[in-house]
Amino acid sequence: MRILSILFAACLMVLPVGLLADKADPVWNFEASDPVMNDAIAEARATLPIFLNKVSVSNPAQELFALKVALPTPDAGHEHVWVAYFNHQNNSFEGALMNQPAMAQGNRGDVIEFTNADISDWFFWQDEKMHGAFTMRVMLPQLSAEDQAYYKGVLAPKPVR
Repeated sequence: MRILSILFAACLMVLPVGLLADKADPVWNFEASDPVMNDAIAEARATLPIFLNKVSVSNPAQELFALKVALPTPDAGHEHVWVAYFNHQNNSFEGALMNQPAMAQGNRGDVIEFTNADISDWFFWQDEKMHGAFTMRVMLPQLSAEDQAYYKGVLAPKPVR
C-alpha cells in the first residue's frame, strides 16, 4: 500500500524560513490512490501556468509564492513539502525547502532542484488571502478546529484568481 505523506505547518505559510528552524512539522498521510487528493493535485498542476505567470509579473499585492514538491522517500513513496524562494526556467526549478522533511532527504532551508512533474500544489498570498493551496483545502478536515477556522478565513473562495 503506497502512502502520500504531506507535510504542513500552519505558520510556514506566513513566516520566513529562518524563523522556524526549531519547529517540528506535522505530517498527514494520504493513500496514493486517494481520489480527492489526486483531484486536488491534478487541478494544481493544470493551473501551474497561471501561477507561474503571476510569479513572473511584478504585483506588490502578491507575496510569498510557494510550490509543493514531491520528494522521493526510502520506501519508494513520496513526501510532499513546500518550497519557496524558487527560480525556474522552462521545466527546471530550484528553491528552498520550507518544511523539515520527515522521511525524504534534506533539511529546511536546503536548496533543491525539481521539475514540473514533481510539483503537486502551489500558493501565493494576495489581499490577505491564500490563493491556490489545492491540497490544503483537502486537508482541512484533518486540522485542529483552531487551524480549520484560520484557514477557512484566509483561503480565497476560489483557488485560482
